[in-house]
Amino acid sequence: MTYETFVDQAEQAAMAGNWAAAELIWRAIRTHIPEYWPSYTGGADALRQLGRLDEARQLLDQGAALFPRERSFPMELGRLAMIQGDWCEAETYWRTALTFDIRPWWVYTELAGALEQQGRLEDADAVLHEARIRADERNEITLFTYPALLASRRGDWTAAALRWAEARERFPSATEIRERHQEALARLAEHDPAAYQVVLRDAGTTY
Repeated sequence: MTYETFVDQAEQAAMAGNWAAAELIWRAIRTHIPEYWPSYTGGADALRQLGRLDEARQLLDQGAALFPRERSFPMELGRLAMIQGDWCEAETYWRTALTFDIRPWWVYTELAGALEQQGRLEDADAVLHEARIRADERNEITLFTYPALLASRRGDWTAAALRWAEARERFPSATEIRERHQEALARLAEHDPAAYQVVLRDAGTTY
């Protein structure tokens, strides 16, 4: 049997939810073809699904040491840290993932989420602002809605109204954005009528 056959078997086992079989096959592939890096991430995924999180972490650490130029490892380690609620570790891994040339939008939002869980909302805001400049997919809707959500969670209804207005202008067919914008305007009118009048003078907030 070729290694491609073993890889197919591992992937089929994973798709079928047979994580024990997938883990065994990925382990066999690592034994015979240690230079095949997906066997480390695939094996770690199977271990995670089996609830063996510490072993998954060890395997990913091993893979990261062997393949330092493969960005999948800090990403998978970031996901695992998030699952374990280790927000500081997650932050470190997501920041490492952003040192690579390819920077998916969701790595920025995951980093922002780890920062938010630490209560560092301003830092999360800064990361999302950077994403609008440096991410590979700068028009992703989440890069507009997440900053608005952060402002809402801070109770900064002026910023929330302006950010939801921007998101609404960019994605006019998104019903939830329209509703969130209207809610932010209502909250602003309730808490700061003067600021509400100022915001209304912005054409983007009047529709």
